[in-house]
Amino acid sequence: MKENSLYFRIKLTFIGVALPALILLPVCLMLLEMSLIVISLSTVALAGLFLFSYLLLSIRIENKLNTFSSLLHGVMEGDFSQRLRVQNSDLFSSLAVTINGLVEQAGFHHSADKTNNLLLQKIVSNIDVAIIASDGDGKITLANPQANKLFAYSPDIVGQTTQSLGLIQLFKKHKQAVIEFQFPAQAGRWQLYQDSYFEQGKRFQIYFISDVSHLLRDEELKAWKNLLRVLSHEINNSLTPIASISQSLQYDLDKNHDQEMLEGLALIAERAKSLELFVKSYRQFTHLPKPNRQRVDVNSVIANCINLIGDPRIEFNSDQEISLALDSTLIEQVIINLLKNGLEACTTETGKVQVTCRIANRFCIISISDNGCGISNCENLFVPFYSTKQLGSGIGLVFSRQIIEAHGGHLTLENNHGEAGACATISLNLR
Repeated sequence: MKENSLYFRIKLTFIGVALPALILLPVCLMLLEMSLIVISLSTVALAGLFLFSYLLLSIRIENKLNTFSSLLHGVMEGDFSQRLRVQNSDLFSSLAVTINGLVEQAGFHHSADKTNNLLLQKIVSNIDVAIIASDGDGKITLANPQANKLFAYSPDIVGQTTQSLGLIQLFKKHKQAVIEFQFPAQAGRWQLYQDSYFEQGKRFQIYFISDVSHLLRDEELKAWKNLLRVLSHEINNSLTPIASISQSLQYDLDKNHDQEMLEGLALIAERAKSLELFVKSYRQFTHLPKPNRQRVDVNSVIANCINLIGDPRIEFNSDQEISLALDSTLIEQVIINLLKNGLEACTTETGKVQVTCRIANRFCIISISDNGCGISNCENLFVPFYSTKQLGSGIGLVFSRQIIEAHGGHLTLENNHGEAGACATISLNLR
């Protein structure tokens, strides 16, 4: 096999320098008529000098190269703390200075990349957006905690496929859109976005699923609240003088005057007072108190509400002790409101309301199901002031959802599948 190493080149160089010298030296000594012994000794001494120089240079070069190799191997392994020693101003020292500079720059960029990656991991782990990445075969390679929570997977959905999770079908129909959708752990309105990126020459797909229910709902509620404030202000400005003037006229008119006029004035005053109380009743919609959380037994809170209503049609089942940090007063308002809605929907004697409380996917799930008439218009359930009841105010469900969301939970209401009635579900995070 042909040698082409550095040592072979050095050897050829020394042979190229030493061979002419070893030939010329005996010739010169012979011309000077030196003895054979002197010529022989001189030639052997010169050959030994060349051999010693070759070995010394080879060892030095080998040591330098081994040092450089060890340093570069450490850099490849992620160790950027080593540096080459610079002693002289020869070629090796100049090369060592250059290598030290490269290692320092590489270490700086490695440290910056590591810091950026840690920051990115923290952002991805804590952001309230489900992030999922998959390879070319649709196998999921990355999923943040929000994605695992959304699909109710424990501990991780990495290794699953986008086909099995339904992502392919979902994004194919609704790419970059806001949709209403029921995921395994949560229902709501979602902003979908899909993109691709390359890593090590391979193409990956990345999916973003953002819950925009709160954002859109907050804007809607803000608009309703502003409207309610304006209407309340204008109505109160008109009701106060109307009530005052009607009462003053009643006092000024004696009983000898037209009785119908007195009755009309009394009716005006009464209706003005009733309308004022009606407007005041809506203030709870715009002034939700901040929850005063204390750890309570959820089953006890539910049982208190059922005992307060005292209707034998209500059945309660729970086989788990669940303790949560809640504002029991506000939560009781929600449960009582949902229980009353369920009882009002049960118009027959066989009507019943079933209440269950359980733990599922790190959530406390409270279900209130009835076998009544069901929901006729699901789209307007949480629209303020909308009600199908004759005396309904249209703020009960809206106010209830505000309370649950103030506790970091979710409230959904839908018709039962395959049977009569509807089911209200309260989901509260156990953490």
